[in-house]
Amino acid sequence: MKKIAVAILLTTMIGITFTGCNEAERVSSNISKEADNFNVVRELTVINNFSDTVVFQMVGNLSITEDGSQLEITVKEDENTYKKHFVGMSQFTTYVLEDVTGSDVSTSKYTLNFNPDMILPIDAKNYSKGE
Repeated sequence: MKKIAVAILLTTMIGITFTGCNEAERVSSNISKEADNFNVVRELTVINNFSDTVVFQMVGNLSITEDGSQLEITVKEDENTYKKHFVGMSQFTTYVLEDVTGSDVSTSKYTLNFNPDMILPIDAKNYSKGE
């Protein structure tokens, strides 16, 4: 009886998890992942709300993190060169981030990428009982 209750609970949890994902959410998530992997050209524009002037503009393969008071911008310049920029934000500035090139992403498939430099080699040994 306990196994049946656990199976029903597990099935319900899985159903709730997959019901919450619609196509738009999957596409949005996949586009964000592509952009954070520097596969999308974006244009960032920071605007002063009082003077309506552009204060800062940047175009390139950008990954952006916002913490409320600043934007952390990581830029991929070439295959092995990255730069990090910080833009302070205030209540008087607004930013617009545009996807310039568009993204060719799947609505149902995903790719799992491993950084081979981060995988530690494992030496597996087979021991029998008594050794």
